[in-house]
Amino acid sequence: MEKDKLVELVVAEVLKRMAAPEQSRVRVYEWRSLELTNRLLPLVQAWHGRDVQLVYNGEGGQDTAFVARILPFLSCTDMADIAAGTAHSETAGLVLQALLRGERIEVVDFEYLSHANSAPTALFAVYRKYEERLASYGLVRFREKMPETVRCQDNLILATALEEAAAAGVRTLIVANSAKITPLAAEAAARLGIAMVREQK
Repeated sequence: MEKDKLVELVVAEVLKRMAAPEQSRVRVYEWRSLELTNRLLPLVQAWHGRDVQLVYNGEGGQDTAFVARILPFLSCTDMADIAAGTAHSETAGLVLQALLRGERIEVVDFEYLSHANSAPTALFAVYRKYEERLASYGLVRFREKMPETVRCQDNLILATALEEAAAAGVRTLIVANSAKITPLAAEAAARLGIAMVREQK
């Protein structure tokens, strides 16, 4: 192959790769399985687009930039360990290392919540406190993305409702014709780019 032709091919490939959008990558603190991928992918795609790539334990380099970090399931044992700043399982160890690096991790399922109707109130309160402590470390609940347009049934629209809606990806909030909108809520809507539309009778 001629040198000029080879240079031309290399330049064309470099330009093609530069023009292609970089694929978003999400770190998942679990081992890959088809069942887990089928459960997580729609949740993650809602936030990061259809071309998002899930990177599981043992895949990809440590220095790779991720648009998000996901922990699919946090057991009661791992929750107590991480809240105390220790780790006895592989997953807890990886999560603790990430938190110490200042990374934010979203938890899809907390095991303790599945015992809300059976656990003694005092014990359940202990795990609620753990969740608060973990949130201060950067380990927070995963928020499923809502549709861009949602209906609000509240008769009084507060600024906090607008902030929660914006965090969930809402762009249009349909409110009852009779709903009262506080001045702070109107300011929050303008600041956050959320359109509030009164429903038609």
